[in-house]
Amino acid sequence: MISVTQKQDSIDTPANRFVKYALEKFDSVCLELMNSLDAAGGVKQAECLSEAKAIHNMLDEIFNDGFFDKIGKLDIMPQNNQVLQKREGYSQIFSAYSMIDLALRLNWSGHDDVYEGESKNVALLYEYWLFFELYKIIDSIDGCKKVYLKDDDFLTVSDGGITILLQEGKKSRQSFVIERLHTKINLYYNRTFSRKEFKTTLYEGSYSRPFRPDYTIAIFPDSYVKGCNNGENGAIQNGEVSYIHFDAKYRVTDLTSLVGKRTDEYEEIEFAEDKTDAVMNTYKRGDLLKMHTYNDAIRRTIGSYILYPGKGDSEDTRGVSYKLYDEILPGVGAFAIRPSIDEAGENELRNFITELLESKGALYSRLNRMKQYTEMVLREPSVSLLNTADYQIGKKDENVQKGIRCVLGYIRALKEDDYYYSLVENNLLFTGAEFLFYFYAIKDSYVYSHHPDIFKTKRFCFYKNSIMDTKKYILEQTICEIESNELISKKELVERLNMQGYKTNERNHHADFYYILKVKVIGNMCDLKEIGVDEISLQNGNDAYSPHSPKIFYMEDLS
Repeated sequence: MISVTQKQDSIDTPANRFVKYALEKFDSVCLELMNSLDAAGGVKQAECLSEAKAIHNMLDEIFNDGFFDKIGKLDIMPQNNQVLQKREGYSQIFSAYSMIDLALRLNWSGHDDVYEGESKNVALLYEYWLFFELYKIIDSIDGCKKVYLKDDDFLTVSDGGITILLQEGKKSRQSFVIERLHTKINLYYNRTFSRKEFKTTLYEGSYSRPFRPDYTIAIFPDSYVKGCNNGENGAIQNGEVSYIHFDAKYRVTDLTSLVGKRTDEYEEIEFAEDKTDAVMNTYKRGDLLKMHTYNDAIRRTIGSYILYPGKGDSEDTRGVSYKLYDEILPGVGAFAIRPSIDEAGENELRNFITELLESKGALYSRLNRMKQYTEMVLREPSVSLLNTADYQIGKKDENVQKGIRCVLGYIRALKEDDYYYSLVENNLLFTGAEFLFYFYAIKDSYVYSHHPDIFKTKRFCFYKNSIMDTKKYILEQTICEIESNELISKKELVERLNMQGYKTNERNHHADFYYILKVKVIGNMCDLKEIGVDEISLQNGNDAYSPHSPKIFYMEDLS
């Protein structure tokens, strides 16, 4: 008897076992989804229910094929199987299974805001997508490493699952560090800058209403290793953090809808459109104005930018071409970025952020502009990366004044109930006494421009005479030391003045916000001093258009 070995091909291979397992998994997902949607009455997500039923019926037909009767159960996941990874048909099923498996591990409450109801919230989906783009862009910078913290991190991994804490209206954060640049970065989604922060610190928050940009990038030195938010809180306390804001504007498709057509003939049309847009709540030039608002209202902001799904290089009706990134004004701009733009928009945004971080040494770089602006915030210390001798961009003032720098303020004394007589009545002009000097900061939409050195100066003198009549400042003999300064609302000003003994009310004060200097009387001059109005008003930096606004002047002797 001769033994004969006959080779017979078997279809019960690891690759085919995986295909059977994957299709069964797909079917179980469809059944679970159908049961869940049926329990809700089939009213919500009708399209999803219909699609799940169609896939289930198709899989039922596939399973009726005798092919799968000869294939056993999967016992080991063939992750490195070359057939699954490379062969046509197998690779597509393997890829689909991997995506579904990852999606089932994903816990993301924010997806309900996008997919709830019959139609998708595409604008919110674009907003979420942009956060991941910013995350990817920062992470791709040379030398950048992610830093994982316990609180507010938008991505956490635990118990074999992934949780995404990204939801409209809730703050999320991802932290990074770039050691070669000695820089830390916090990327925020929906961080709120509030009036409360502005009142309780000197370093953050909004001076008026709360603002919540879609995305905020916080930049600060990596020397801050302790404290909350990757060390950011410590940087805030020392005035060494700066913010860049981005807003997603899905309905904007080209830059001309933001800035309008750049000729005088369109100005009146644009103003008329602004009125219409305010009623219809569309995204146009108002979005750009909001970027200016971020810059002005949120402390330590160096730039605010719009992200919109434009085509980039699109042309308006006059044939003027706009690039993917167009810096409309310093610190304000717009980037065109969308999934189908072949990464061109992403590259422009990456180049911008990288340039911002790496151009520390360039005299006119955006980072040095950041340092210049942040130095002008009330009482904030200089940025440590900056040489104090070069705190202003450009050339230094050749005509440096000699003597003691003083703030010269006007205290009204025209009627018996004016502020000056309250100071006299309450004995606040004697040595050792303290009182408040206040002046306009913001009235309606107008922001008053004052000499930046007012908030760096230690000495204060005042006058009460009518300079329109005398053409001179007649200085009172009282010499004061400036102890602190703040920006406060009209309501808070009235409360503090009443506590000081000055009986007044909000009707007597016409600005919305005021700067206040808390001063302490330290002595008296021997004689009254008179200085011509032009000698002070025309000095560089003083506001010559507001006669009674505080001025900076220099005196060789205050005795």
